[in-house]
Amino acid sequence: MVVALLALFVSLSGGAYAALMLPHNSVGTLQLRNGAVTAAKLRSAAVTARAVKARSLLARDFRVGQLPRGAKGPVGPQGPVGPGYQFTTASGQTLTISSPGTYFVVVSATLSEGASGPSYGQCSAGATPFDQVFFQGAYAVVASSASYNYTYSGIVTFTPGSAPLSLTFTCGPDNGTAAPTTTGVQWWYSPVAVTSG
Repeated sequence: MVVALLALFVSLSGGAYAALMLPHNSVGTLQLRNGAVTAAKLRSAAVTARAVKARSLLARDFRVGQLPRGAKGPVGPQGPVGPGYQFTTASGQTLTISSPGTYFVVVSATLSEGASGPSYGQCSAGATPFDQVFFQGAYAVVASSASYNYTYSGIVTFTPGSAPLSLTFTCGPDNGTAAPTTTGVQWWYSPVAVTSG
């Protein structure tokens, strides 16, 4: 028991001696072991901006939003054309496609009431010289002096060796109704398989 108390007294007196007898500002970088001073041993706000060496911090040392946003960089070069539909446009009642293949075709038109009143029926994209309807859809023009925009689409295929394909947009009324007035016919068409470039 005496030995234990003596050891405790010596250890405490050594720390007290160091605290009381060391000259002010005598412990510097050389006296500290690597890693001796940790974040837990630092008082809150003990390290201020004046204590940090200029240009010693990196962007990762800051939280998101602490650093100001830089100026927007220049626009980069345009990338290559990706896969997808690359449309060619045309206007008028008839669309001519010269190269055989499979196409996705869209046609849009404005329909107005005919001279004899309301009109109901079907609009279609038909082909010559094949005498074939590739796609069609219904329409209804019911209000006097009103115009309606209708859009129809479908897949069109014609084989190599065939003459250029001519698609004609027509609208036929049901029995007992008048034919509509068709204006502003627009076409969009694209090969179904499109490669980059």
